[in-house]
Amino acid sequence: MRALPLRTESVSDIVASYSVIHLRTTELGAAFHEFARVLQAAGHVLVSAHEGEGEGEVTEFLSHKVDLAATFFRLDDLASSAVDAGLEIVIADSRQPYETEGATVRLYLEAATPTT
Repeated sequence: MRALPLRTESVSDIVASYSVIHLRTTELGAAFHEFARVLQAAGHVLVSAHEGEGEGEVTEFLSHKVDLAATFFRLDDLASSAVDAGLEIVIADSRQPYETEGATVRLYLEAATPTT
């Protein structure tokens, strides 16, 4: 996400569904700059993440052993990274977890390239 193998302004939309959790907090800005670089005019990026601070580790998921480290974010972190990359915030929202999900609050951000 920090060095996408795509031409500048070559993508209409990006969906980053729980993928930024695999970045460290310090790498989030670089990812949003890449999103902004490859998006066409009026392009949108949708990002979802888990709310919190720091990193967490998971060793089991859906009854399978896994080795996963994930970064937790604040909604303000996602939004400010998008704005710093030159994107405009369309929606910044969160929701409580469903009964069948883990205990973290879910974050959702939609940002777009300026339409000037």
